Amino acid sequence: MAYLDPNTHNDRIDITVNLAALYTSGASFDVLYIASAATLATTVVTYSSVAEVAAALAAAEISAQAAADLTDMLSQTRNRLARVKVADFSAPSTLVQTFDAAIAYDSDFFYVTCEARTPADLILLMADIETKAGNGNKFFLVMQDNDADWLTAGLPAAWATAAGKEWSAHIYHDTDTEPAAACWLANRASFDPDEESPPWNAPVYNVAALTTGVTQAQKAFIRSNESNVGLPFGTAYTFYVDPGQNCNGRSVSQLVTNAWYEVRIREALADLIAGLSDEGQKLEVSVTGQQQVLGALNGVFGRGVKAGHFVTLSGDTTAWDALAITSADLTARRLRFEGRAQTAEGAITVTLEANLSTDAI
Repeated sequence: MAYLDPNTHNDRIDITVNLAALYTSGASFDVLYIASAATLATTVVTYSSVAEVAAALAAAEISAQAAADLTDMLSQTRNRLARVKVADFSAPSTLVQTFDAAIAYDSDFFYVTCEARTPADLILLMADIETKAGNGNKFFLVMQDNDADWLTAGLPAAWATAAGKEWSAHIYHDTDTEPAAACWLANRASFDPDEESPPWNAPVYNVAALTTGVTQAQKAFIRSNESNVGLPFGTAYTFYVDPGQNCNGRSVSQLVTNAWYEVRIREALADLIAGLSDEGQKLEVSVTGQQQVLGALNGVFGRGVKAGHFVTLSGDTTAWDALAITSADLTARRLRFEGRAQTAEGAITVTLEANLSTDAI
């Protein structure tokens, strides 16, 4: 019992136990859908239900194709998205200009997909997103088209510059009106990265099968071209997207983890510095300051392990080390750290070898 008996000398032990502040989620990982030829009331409109989408279509605010995409995004059989933010891509604006306007109006999103299917427009948006990521502003684009050259060796000519792009993913579907990209993104984005880190090879709903099936060779070309395709898998799933990679052949989940880790660390350290200042204290360029920062950094890492972003390193729950403070650090009023983390990868292939015999085992 936490009772300090006055008939003892236990009051000689003076203890204060402080509780850390409860975690409050910061930047969201919402979805932005860029509609074509819409007439939205504001630069970005948020839809949270199929009924709201139907009302927007009835009011001629969005096209029939956009309404179909948004309806399918918000009505996945499992893993339903809570909301979609919608921006308007209308001439004479370009897709990039629409994207920039959406950011200026409401930048609180991470994922992006489009009603547009024209490679030239999507390539420009892809390049813009790559540039923004290099400047520390990370977004992730998911797009599709029906170019049959995805089924052959090498990237289609219209997509040649897509090679090596980290912050975009492509999915092939031979019917452009099918919402393959939108539904794949909606299904995966329904998971809160503060709680779960899902794989991107996954069952997706509300997307019809390819009109023309692919051969083993064509499927291999799609994979080697760093695209994705939805095909039946197992006994229950008719549209399973595989392999869940970006345009550089990397697992999409790694990119989500990358963006999540960066933004949550930035938030945690900003809260630490501002909170100390609010109490009249400095974040000292000293061992004390280092320990305060390490507490915040390892707290984020621990949340990442719990959510499935990282695995522990041989049981080690500490991912960061403080570097020695130098005279240059004191002059610059700077603390330096070095971190490490192993991302938790999901298997996409299982290899088995079974030996059968008529002999008794």
